[in-house]
Amino acid sequence: TGLGVVPYAFITDVSTQTPGTVNPTIVTLSTNEVLNGIVHAPNTSAVIFPTSGVYLITISAQLGETVAGSTNIDFWIRLNGAD
Repeated sequence: TGLGVVPYAFITDVSTQTPGTVNPTIVTLSTNEVLNGIVHAPNTSAVIFPTSGVYLITISAQLGETVAGSTNIDFWIRLNGAD
């Protein structure tokens, strides 16, 4: 019943993370709300999927800026250390 043995996770962070650079910046996640078959150590960025397969990963972020203007923000995932 339900999700059964399907791996899933809900991992969050509510801290302010300021890149301070135009270079890639790792986003850390502090709280494991729910983990089932997925591994994540709190306050790190690595999420480990022990079972190979196809996964749906979604990112939701709240952004703000301190100066007026146009700013582009890109998020991407590293897979085994490669962007």
